[in-house]
Amino acid sequence: VVPSGQALAAAVELGASIAAFPQRCVRSDRASAQAQWGLDEPDALLREYELGIETIRSGETQAGASRFAAGEGRHGAGTA
Repeated sequence: VVPSGQALAAAVELGASIAAFPQRCVRSDRASAQAQWGLDEPDALLREYELGIETIRSGETQAGASRFAAGEGRHGAGTA
């Protein structure tokens, strides 16, 4: 929720924040959220798992964790 007249600026800021995250992970999360609506809970959780494993196997997760351990992405530090 933002003050009246500030929705566009807030949306652009949020979009930039999301775009700075690792893209495979962002796309996996989006695909999971979209797919879940037609699935029961066990199948939705299985799909989330399958997408997550694909992301982990890509190496993106390890690379991101290594950057975070080195200090990137903390307390306003860059996040790419």
